[in-house]
Amino acid sequence: MYEMHRPGKFVEDDLWELCLSVDPCAVSDVLNKRGVRQRTMDAGLQGIAPGLRTVGVVRTMSSRPLEQAPDPSKEYGLLFEAIDQLSPGEVLLTDTLGCCVWGELCTERARRRGGNGVVIDGYYRDSDRVLASGYPVFARGRHMSDMLYHREIVALNQPVLCAGVYCAPGDLVLGASDGVVVVPAKMIDSVVREAATKASAEDKVRAALATGASAADTYRSYGVF
Repeated sequence: MYEMHRPGKFVEDDLWELCLSVDPCAVSDVLNKRGVRQRTMDAGLQGIAPGLRTVGVVRTMSSRPLEQAPDPSKEYGLLFEAIDQLSPGEVLLTDTLGCCVWGELCTERARRRGGNGVVIDGYYRDSDRVLASGYPVFARGRHMSDMLYHREIVALNQPVLCAGVYCAPGDLVLGASDGVVVVPAKMIDSVVREAATKASAEDKVRAALATGASAADTYRSYGVF
């Protein structure tokens, strides 16, 4: 299991501990209950291996289609800067790419920088080595054709649309087996704490169901299911 690094922006230790343990599904439920919709990425974007989890502060990179041969001095645009500027606890998110932007070498550098993962609205390659690294990568799948011939990274740390979700630097991203959810920066504290409370109530429901209680009765008792 890859070790999550604590972002410098999290002053309260207990909040970070909750972020590490909270169920992203409960976070999604809380956001929807508050009327904050379209914060869960579409189902086509998933972790590249079972059990992967990422938690961290959003950092972004934006791209555009490559219209001519890449500049020999900047073949990948700002991709290297995006990875080299990662701070511990950050998760790098892309805009919609439609091509491969990530591989073994990107993974190694991001891991060394203390990044907590990458969420790619596109594809990755070097899959055997990336999987072996244990680094949390969430993507649409694998594809061998490098972005060098398709797109270039042109902006860093600007708001992006990633898998249908508007993501801004400083937001909280949580990814797990059921997908990825993004919490707006100003709501992180209250949403995560409410989600943790909801998860605690679900533990009580689980215990009640194990004794033979009905679904209807447990929902009336605890208000969650």
